[in-house]
Amino acid sequence: MHKTDPTHLYSLDEFEAAADGLLAPAARMMIQRGGGTSRVVSANREAWSRWRLLPRALVDVSVRDLSTTLLGEHLSMPILVAPSGLHGLAHPEAECATATAVRGADTLMVLSMGSSLPIEAVAGTGVRFWFQCYWGEDRTFLRDLIQTAAAAGCRALCLTVDLPVRPWLSSEMRAALAQLSEVKPAYMKPRTVHVDTNMKWEHDARLTWKDLDWLRSVASLPLVLKGILNPDDAARAIDAGVDAIIVSNHGGRTSDDVPTTADVLEEIANVVKKRIPVLVDGGLRRGTDVIKALALGADAVLIGRPILWGLAVGGASGGQRVLEILRGEMDSALAMIGAVRVGDLGPQVLRASR
Repeated sequence: MHKTDPTHLYSLDEFEAAADGLLAPAARMMIQRGGGTSRVVSANREAWSRWRLLPRALVDVSVRDLSTTLLGEHLSMPILVAPSGLHGLAHPEAECATATAVRGADTLMVLSMGSSLPIEAVAGTGVRFWFQCYWGEDRTFLRDLIQTAAAAGCRALCLTVDLPVRPWLSSEMRAALAQLSEVKPAYMKPRTVHVDTNMKWEHDARLTWKDLDWLRSVASLPLVLKGILNPDDAARAIDAGVDAIIVSNHGGRTSDDVPTTADVLEEIANVVKKRIPVLVDGGLRRGTDVIKALALGADAVLIGRPILWGLAVGGASGGQRVLEILRGEMDSALAMIGAVRVGDLGPQVLRASR
């Protein structure tokens, strides 16, 4: 099928529509859908529209700065690429194409344990990255994998904590996974592990907060917990010495009935009180969504599915265009509300949509 020139696209919605016609049906299903009926996938997106940005007039916004610092890293903008598996489903260059896009945007990616490519291959692009992992029962395997990531230049370890058991999936998702049974991530089982109970689940459901001590004993990297939705867990993470948290519902992949990230972000940020960075993902599709997230208390955001749409449309250049669009939208909106730095953002720039 004829591919669209990514430079001719000006919104992530356009990228999604273009990618829809380019992805194989099973890959499209796996990328786009979530747990159960997938209603949290769409709810995540809709939740950001409940807020509007309040403009200011006659403010000098001639010079603007979108940059930020996160865990000691200076980033050109507070937008990271979230961990997602099997980028090879979207483009043959897989996570290397993603890394090239991220490096070009001067930001950071979180490389998934479910990557199509080995850590060393992605690190070889020169991208700055964190490594996301799941914690199964084989601690020796996990230790070795973390140490491989550290040796390759990983800047932080991101532990996903919201998938202790298999999520319940629809018939359509199960059929898609069956079609992808021969596609295996670099460090995980085929994705049919989500439905095949003959395969051991890759997460240890016995883990508790005290197990984080072992994780720290095998890696000196900063520790980020991904999958926090409960304010009490945010407070517990601080007590446990975690370096940052990601407010996330796994892109709607875990359950039909969890809150959207936009709905809990402000409450969690108020509990954390800037003691550690708070990041958020889930349904962010516009630069204005990013501003809303920062105004609600996030230090940075992560995007997942959109980077895969970019890869499908144009490989690394498509991924970079996705990031450029978000940057452009964010820069324009920042000026419209009379702000010149992302650090200026707070609840004062928001109004609830009626």
